[in-house]
Amino acid sequence: MLPDEPLLLEKLLKRARDTGNERLLAYIFRNAAHLREKVQICRALETCDEKLEDAQRSPWKRFMSTLDMPCLCSERQWAHAARALLAQNSISESELTGKIKAALLSGLRRKQDAVCFAGSGNEGSLGCFAL
Repeated sequence: MLPDEPLLLEKLLKRARDTGNERLLAYIFRNAAHLREKVQICRALETCDEKLEDAQRSPWKRFMSTLDMPCLCSERQWAHAARALLAQNSISESELTGKIKAALLSGLRRKQDAVCFAGSGNEGSLGCFAL
């Protein structure tokens, strides 16, 4: 469970009730006001090695490690939507991804060309990468 879980107390109460764990029920009743903080500390205990290891890596290595991670969206819907948007706007996917890759590999520099995603209406702006 995560400390920001909106139904944290209810889930803990249900688990205690369903398992007949009277000690857990008593603990929850005594500490209900501080349960989120305690869960947060437990979560920090579970993830401290990973976070310390991650802090030792450079931002570039952290970025590159994301390439090995699985896609988290359902059935890669974002990729289909992105390709459709590129096609609707006559933008070459390979040219765009090549420019983004070049920007990332060469690093951010001042007074260089940039790859930007910007709109003129409600589309908003997605940022710039220096080339």
